[in-house]
Amino acid sequence: MVHKQRSIFEYMSSRKTVGNDQQTTVSTPTVVKIEEETKKEERIEMFCPICEFELTRYTLEARSVHVNRCIDPPLGKRASPQKKRPKTADSVKVEGETFLEPLTLPSGTTTQEDTRQIKEEQTDKGKKRRRSGKVKPPIPDHKILSFPSAGEENVIAVDAFCYSPHASISIYLLTHFHSDHYGGLCKSWDNGEIIICTPITSRLMQLKFKFPQERMFILENYGVPTSIPGTDVQVTVYDANHCPGAGIYVVECSGTRYLHCGDFRASSDMIDKLSAIYPTGFDKCYLDTTYLDPTYTFPNQSEVVSSTSEWIKQKCAIHKSKQQRVVDFFRSRAAHGFDTSEFLVVIGTYSIGKEKLALGISKALNTGIFCPKEKYEILKQYEWDELTQRLNTDDGMNCGVHLLPLGKTRKDMMVEYLKKYASKYKAIMVVVPTGWTYGYGAKQGAGNNAEAKPVKTQIEQMVDSFERGFNVGGSRGDFVTVRKIQVPYSEHSSFAELSQFVQCLDVREWIPTVNMGSVGKQLQLIRQLQGAG
Repeated sequence: MVHKQRSIFEYMSSRKTVGNDQQTTVSTPTVVKIEEETKKEERIEMFCPICEFELTRYTLEARSVHVNRCIDPPLGKRASPQKKRPKTADSVKVEGETFLEPLTLPSGTTTQEDTRQIKEEQTDKGKKRRRSGKVKPPIPDHKILSFPSAGEENVIAVDAFCYSPHASISIYLLTHFHSDHYGGLCKSWDNGEIIICTPITSRLMQLKFKFPQERMFILENYGVPTSIPGTDVQVTVYDANHCPGAGIYVVECSGTRYLHCGDFRASSDMIDKLSAIYPTGFDKCYLDTTYLDPTYTFPNQSEVVSSTSEWIKQKCAIHKSKQQRVVDFFRSRAAHGFDTSEFLVVIGTYSIGKEKLALGISKALNTGIFCPKEKYEILKQYEWDELTQRLNTDDGMNCGVHLLPLGKTRKDMMVEYLKKYASKYKAIMVVVPTGWTYGYGAKQGAGNNAEAKPVKTQIEQMVDSFERGFNVGGSRGDFVTVRKIQVPYSEHSSFAELSQFVQCLDVREWIPTVNMGSVGKQLQLIRQLQGAG
């Protein structure tokens, strides 16, 4: 497989410029930012894989926030690649409110022109919200599944709830419960008669929208072909290895078979299963192309969870034994009756997803998971006993892992957050799960063809970057109270996994569903991958 991919990378051009790396600096010897280093090297032009906005001059943290919001917006929709984003701020909806969080430029300044641009965008957005009767766009072709020689009753729209009604479509399918896929849904939505979904997605729809269950067609059993009433369509769902309730869907009608991947993380097991069950392949595959670019490489998800969890466990134990102080001794026992712990682990998340990482860290530390009550109500819908029994909404002090919205994990917010729990925890370790920055911009050429490195090597590099920051010592006054680590954990397929998926699966026609502004380039790369398979 590595040999086959090597020939593909030779086709790819590198987007590089040479100059000072403006990504990061360490301002003082005592402030540790693990993901930040100052050095002169080749600078990679970075672009958001979703909206294609250039992120080169922003800090790594700002880049991650931007891309995570594009991949999994709190309540809004993915930004269109045709629309320009503001250069110093990202507009994000949280619990129905819009706020602006600056994306820090290398100089640390925001110009008046930038500020004026932000205010103008806020005003424009406000005007758009006040408009009534605005005509919605039609459903894009890549969201419509239609079958040759089949009647109109067999047409299905996928993740297409924010578009105008379609005269020939009464059946909709929701692949999973992320807002860029369910956008447009509400209790009164009536563009279609039924929505096909999984049990978890059904429960989340009822929780959030109070959407009537009688209007859902729930695929109760994974891997079991199910006929859709009033049609000749048969649908089979398989686990997408994305977020809870996410599925990949095999849709069949009149001798034609489609595979819709929604959002997914491909694996060898998934490929083997599909190949064995459907030996004649698929007429079309609607592919999640979020990371269809050789610069996006990150390790296997399960290896990341286990290795990160074990590393955090060891780090907590080592630092507790090395830095326990007399003042901590008396404070913990005399005032509270328990030992202080080195780190409170805070995991930044949006919406649903990333639970595997939280559970892995919780198990390694033998501690509970604290989350807001609203988050708990969402997680409860998974009916995932191993997770639910570790959740707590009342006792944050005795839970060593906390789940918080990513937007609330800024350093200044974490400093204030630690004050609530300072009697037990001496520092906060913020864990930011993100796949897109890891390995981005790997050099291409002899000896390094941008191919994914062995999992162990990638994880060792990750750990080394953590260690460089954590080995910085100092006096009590210099003790670093907030540390942030970027963990290469993604719920989308890496380029290597997409390559394997394309090369090994028998598909007559591939249809990209992400980054629609560059469909031509994506199809060209897919053809190259198929030719190397």
